[in-house]
Amino acid sequence: ERAIEAAAVLLAQAHEAVKGEERAAVESTIAEFATSPCVLRHFDPRPDELIRLWKLTRQGCKGIGHRLVGALTAEHHHFTVLALAGRLLSRAGEFATARSLLQVA
Repeated sequence: ERAIEAAAVLLAQAHEAVKGEERAAVESTIAEFATSPCVLRHFDPRPDELIRLWKLTRQGCKGIGHRLVGALTAEHHHFTVLALAGRLLSRAGEFATARSLLQVA
């Protein structure tokens, strides 16, 4: 749990500290980290913190939502993970993408 918290803080700091191609690499890492099922579960009680991370990426919450749909459905995750991702996306205002995930769940 502390490792996830520390990684989230470090990624946000790295995003602010770099520009150009380096920032694109950090955003890619943020997107990969912030769509991991263990990270989704960790931030479930505090969704706004996770959504802030999603918004740091160039693709924003919409792009993160599409990434979640692709990754979670392709990997056949348990319905609880799909439902959690759907709730988080809904909280972020991505209702259509959330509905897609919840229909799969």
